[in-house]
Amino acid sequence: MFQRSWCGWASAIFGSLLVLAACAGDMLPAAPVSPALATARPAQQPTPQAAAPTHVIMPTPTHTTVPTVAATPTSDPIAGFAADLRPIFAGDLAAARGLPRYTLQLWLDPDQRVLTGTEQIIFPNTGGAPLEDIVLRLYPNFPRDLFGKGGDVRMDIMGAAVDGRAVAAQYLAQRTAVQLPLNQPLQPGAVARLDLSFTATIVP
Repeated sequence: MFQRSWCGWASAIFGSLLVLAACAGDMLPAAPVSPALATARPAQQPTPQAAAPTHVIMPTPTHTTVPTVAATPTSDPIAGFAADLRPIFAGDLAAARGLPRYTLQLWLDPDQRVLTGTEQIIFPNTGGAPLEDIVLRLYPNFPRDLFGKGGDVRMDIMGAAVDGRAVAAQYLAQRTAVQLPLNQPLQPGAVARLDLSFTATIVP
């Protein structure tokens, strides 16, 4: 089992979580999410299996390590990213202060072919209207395309929270997206903190 962490301004796991417009879907039970930062790799334990969509070839793993969703309080919300940049690019932080910020922690189990992780997104509403919810795209769940690519892995959201409060997420569009309801409308210029934990199968 290997553990690595990534912090970045425009990174998301395999490009799998992308903000989109909301629509209706089937309910996914909420899982409580701890606001405390996970400081050690969680103990391996069985997790409940979700119903597999028909287009997924790989089965849901029977044993996965689901880390606690991490929140890192700080007086300067972009200070943690400075250490990951070369000094010459330090000015980019100030220029991108109004963009979404992503923090990922990933655990890879090559024997089980399972990737587990947490993601925190600091999401500002840069639009001109309040938002009732936020939708993230789950690219690993896309079916096989015309070129024969895809359809052999899957991603499952194990828990979600908005501003530290657990929410009931909804899968949309045949599980290729997940909708997070907001505790209250996110006004233009306001910022929400999204925390998620997830598992994904991988192929060599």
